[in-house]
Amino acid sequence: MKKEKGFLDVNIIKRFPSQFPEISFLGYVSNLVNVEKFIATAGVLAPPLIEENGGVYLKEHYSLIQKYNLYERFNYDIKEIERYTNLVSLWDFYTLAYDESVEDEYLFYKFVETISNFWKMYLHFIYPDKEFEIEISEKGFFEEDNLCMTFSQQRRCNG
Repeated sequence: MKKEKGFLDVNIIKRFPSQFPEISFLGYVSNLVNVEKFIATAGVLAPPLIEENGGVYLKEHYSLIQKYNLYERFNYDIKEIERYTNLVSLWDFYTLAYDESVEDEYLFYKFVETISNFWKMYLHFIYPDKEFEIEISEKGFFEEDNLCMTFSQQRRCNG
């Protein structure tokens, strides 16, 4: 028998402020997460993408390329355009859904790690011939000043 433990140890549920009595991800989700929230979460973990001019972009942020004239701003550097367009401010996730779990640094780290792991798997699944890097910064990458995450393709140097 071979057992796979998954991305997260199920005992993390013991840290949840909700104090759910059953130590089971399936039990937790089936009792506390409605269908709407589950589907929306899946959309964040495997988001719609657009591939254009050698770049891969979050569809939801794709309009930023035109809105902020990113080709000119970044001198047609596709990697920088990807980094900017695919950036997600993680603190903004819980503006309206704030609860005690956001204050638990360990849980929040696991939240960030989970998105990163799923994005890595998803990008590899969709683009098996491309290599991507996920970047996380506590102080942002561009104008932000908070915890952010982005992804971009790894470029090979010709030389």
